[in-house]
Amino acid sequence: MTSRGFAVAIVTLLLGLGLTLTGCAQRGPSAGPSGQDSSTPSQTTGPSSSAGQSPLTTATSTAKSSPATGGSTTPDGAEDPKQTRIRTGPVASFGGPAYGDQGTDRIGNGMWCDTIQVFWGGAVPAGVTFRFDRAVTKPSSGLDVRPGTCGTKGADRTCLGLTFRSSDKEGVTCSIVLRPRSNFREGTTITFEGTLTCPTSAVCNQVAAREVTPGPPIVVTTPSGDSTTTGGESTGSPSASPSASGASSSPSPSGAATTAG
Repeated sequence: MTSRGFAVAIVTLLLGLGLTLTGCAQRGPSAGPSGQDSSTPSQTTGPSSSAGQSPLTTATSTAKSSPATGGSTTPDGAEDPKQTRIRTGPVASFGGPAYGDQGTDRIGNGMWCDTIQVFWGGAVPAGVTFRFDRAVTKPSSGLDVRPGTCGTKGADRTCLGLTFRSSDKEGVTCSIVLRPRSNFREGTTITFEGTLTCPTSAVCNQVAAREVTPGPPIVVTTPSGDSTTTGGESTGSPSASPSASGASSSPSPSGAATTAG
């Protein structure tokens, strides 16, 4: 090959290489799947991400601080009973009045009368009341408890529905009517549930923390012999006795004459 031919070949080779490099350079920016250069996402997505986060952060902080949002005003869990001034449950759990069994009489027709003395059993703040809503027997079956003024031991009102006030310093004598069933068990006990009402929750806490001197527990056994009654055979309701209606400001008809299950 002559020197001229060699020179032509070199030039041709260089031109071909140059065209190849030019084609690669043109295809480079569009080689990605999105047809953009790798530097493009960092320039376009950066501001977009920042713009997307700013409203979200603002909305979140507003939801926590604004009283208009439901989450900021809804309390967590159930209301704490220690923070209330009206509490319902067993008398002993809330520092309610003490009571003592005065004995059981027969009043005819298979009914018995249990007389109970109710008293505070210790100091109690002013403005406190306790309403006897329900009698609870243990065992839970075998003995029905009903409101009524009865017996021979001085009861002048029914215990069920009775509202006992802090101003009642001397205590009261009340009664309940009992109807034993065929499965009655000797030694069945009776306790009471009711509603304690105080001027403030702090006073209720004070009542619950007080020391109480209880009376004899209410333990029911079959009374011996018959006795003359002052309440007759009437099982009555709290309103049947004039004194009972004055003692109870808000009797509980739904649970007053039932036993616990």
